[in-house]
Order: sequence, then C-alpha cells, then structure tokens
Amino acid sequence: MALVLKENLNLHQVIKLEFKNPRAIKNKTTKNMKKTILMSALLLAGAAFVQPSVAAISSDVIEISMQEEKVQINPNDLPDAVKATIAADESLQGAAVFEAWKITKEDDSVHFQVIFTSAEGEKTTKTYDPDGNEIKE
Repeated sequence: MALVLKENLNLHQVIKLEFKNPRAIKNKTTKNMKKTILMSALLLAGAAFVQPSVAAISSDVIEISMQEEKVQINPNDLPDAVKATIAADESLQGAAVFEAWKITKEDDSVHFQVIFTSAEGEKTTKTYDPDGNEIKE
C-alpha cells in the first residue's frame, strides 16, 4: 500500500488515518467468507438429502353418463296434444312460440320445453309431456 504523507501530519498520524482498524476490515472479510462457505455447504447438504417424490396416480374410474339430450325443433313439429294444450291455455293468449325443444331423459322419457314471448317482450318457459300435460318444475 502506498502511503501519502501530507504536510502537517507525521507518519504515525498517517498510518492511523489510512488503517483505522485493520482487524475490523479483516474480520468483516472473514465473516463474509465464512457465511458464503457455510451457506454453500448447507445448500449442498440439503440438496443431497432431499428425496424425490412421485405424484400419486389415481386409478379411480370416472363414469360419464348422458343425463339428457336437448334438441331444438320447429314449433310446428310439436305433438298435436301439446299444441292443443297451448291453444287452450288462457295465460298464453297473445304470446308467440319463441323456441321449442325436445328433451330426451336418460330413462328415454321425452318431454317438450316451449319458450313463449309475450307482446311486452317477456319470455315464459313451460314444459309438456307428449300427451300435452304441463309438467310443473
């Protein structure tokens, strides 16, 4: 290390200024090195003792069954009994058939879902069996 002497300072004062606490510098460097080596050793040891885990595979069988089949049909294709029930229903006077659906359940039973639109634009849905009886849901 090069020491620079200043005019009013003697050599002893310069050494005190340049090397205020040489042990503190050495201790700080040593502590940092110790921490680095210790952390590296812990990381290496941790990686060495980790056991790989295998995800459990479920062998349960999932059964998917068809609950119902819903097919849109032309309102003219509704059974005559359903058309007669709709024509006789006073609550549907002035309402037009908006959509008609044929729904087949899992047990092969069939019913018809009809969506009506009133003159005010409100939609009403009613469900009928093939004999024209209204099914209350």
